[in-house]
Amino acid sequence: MVLTYKSTAVAQVYIVEREANGDQRVARAFQMNNNPKQWSAQIEHPAGTRQCSNIYGNRGDVAVVLADYLHRTRNEYLQEAARGHRPEAPRRDANVAINDLGEPAEITTFRSHR
Repeated sequence: MVLTYKSTAVAQVYIVEREANGDQRVARAFQMNNNPKQWSAQIEHPAGTRQCSNIYGNRGDVAVVLADYLHRTRNEYLQEAARGHRPEAPRRDANVAINDLGEPAEITTFRSHR
């Protein structure tokens, strides 16, 4: 009787883009549910990880799509690099009341009793 073991490791495809200053970003795809045609992709920038989408195809198709994701997110990466790879500052909501210190003010509402 021959025993065969099936690997539980998930197949992965990586593309690493490294800048001259050592900064890098990685496009990564993981095979989903051991389905050879279904992959989950993400891009890892120094400022954080972004989920891209699901990819359906073979390894060659996945590599092409990952390269395309790196190309399409290049401008975002350059903007992050200009900020020192810090997260983007949250946008200020102009509809929020602020106190004298510039912090969001607690709004108190009054109801008249009749």
